[in-house]
Amino acid sequence: MFFATAVAHIQYDSRCFVRLLRVYQSVGTECMSKQPDRTATLPDGGVEQSEMSYAKRSLVPGETLLYETRHHWLVLLGPLVIAAIFVVAAAGLLVESVQAKDNKGMAAGASGSEIQGMEIGSGVLVIAAIAIFGYGMTKRSATEMAVTNRRVLIKTGLGSRRTLDLMLARVESIGVEETFWGRMLGYGSVVIHGTGGTPESFVMIAHPQEFRRSVQEQIGAPPKPV
Repeated sequence: MFFATAVAHIQYDSRCFVRLLRVYQSVGTECMSKQPDRTATLPDGGVEQSEMSYAKRSLVPGETLLYETRHHWLVLLGPLVIAAIFVVAAAGLLVESVQAKDNKGMAAGASGSEIQGMEIGSGVLVIAAIAIFGYGMTKRSATEMAVTNRRVLIKTGLGSRRTLDLMLARVESIGVEETFWGRMLGYGSVVIHGTGGTPESFVMIAHPQEFRRSVQEQIGAPPKPV
């Protein structure tokens, strides 16, 4: 009798567990379906998986983002070289500290505090290398240039921000200056002339010809019927 009762309780508990599991699955599916879609479909059919940029945040109802660019990756070359030098120096200090413990290398005979100082210095150099490269990445991402079906949107600056919001009808011309290596690697300077304003120049921009072409296509595009 006791065994039959125990089996009945186990069966009841298992059924309750299955029902509870189904409820959790249905709630989880509903929550996932309500999550916002973070993918931005580009006009050419490509899909961009990225965080919300300044251009996307600045869009108004009825406005479509058509092209987006920023500084060329070459601007990271300086921070990358400096960070690499720091990492090499950190590795050298670490190797010397290990050898000094065995009374070898150029730091042979160093005291325990000196060896500890080399280890700390190695760690500081690694942290500095990461900080320098991270600053370069952040500074590159701080410059955004975008073209919509209505405006040209530009944002520059890391600490102090500078923005340019120019309606397509007010764009007189867009000049592109490229050196030999700029044409080979895909970067250059973009000079924007607006109606009644001074020229605005932006250097080391990735794919400047595509940016200018996108603006020209929108300026020459026929107006959409209302």
